[in-house]
Amino acid sequence: TMTADDGNGNTTSCTFWATPVDDVAPVFAPCTDDSYDTTAAAGECDANVSVAVPSATDNCGAVTVWGERSDGLDLSAAYPVCVTTITWYAQDAAGNVTESTCHTTVTVTEDAMPTANCAGGMILGLNADGVALLSPQAFGGGSVDVCSDLDLVIAAEGGAYPVDADGNIVFDCNALSVPNVFDNPVPVNVELWVT
Repeated sequence: TMTADDGNGNTTSCTFWATPVDDVAPVFAPCTDDSYDTTAAAGECDANVSVAVPSATDNCGAVTVWGERSDGLDLSAAYPVCVTTITWYAQDAAGNVTESTCHTTVTVTEDAMPTANCAGGMILGLNADGVALLSPQAFGGGSVDVCSDLDLVIAAEGGAYPVDADGNIVFDCNALSVPNVFDNPVPVNVELWVT
């Protein structure tokens, strides 16, 4: 209530309400954008990583900080072989959320090398156009990796035959030994790279 008095005994008063409002969002102090690098144990495709939670301050007290992983898993779950980003947020008691976010990256690499398994002694028949294709999958399809899909690349030894846009070696009639092609075929050594 507020009362006004003119000094001559005349007064008047009015009542009003004042409601303080907190509209200031918390801030990270400071936001360091941390990163963690680790290697998964042999034969494993993930690793447990303890990540530090950044601190935040607010003009009116307590702050709740939480993080969301780019893979959607809980912060305490093991991190897969790849790069996972955590985006951090802070909220105060009034519901104000930080306007700028902090990020943490967790990079897990695998220790195991992929295993290349090549098909042996393949015989390719030329089609009606005089062409035979050897695909990386047909030649190295038995190759394996513990944690990820493989990229298979093949080439004829010494680059003797071209490779098309799909990664297939293109054999044509020039691949045949002449004369006596069926009695004495000329083998072509094929190399496989697995990544």
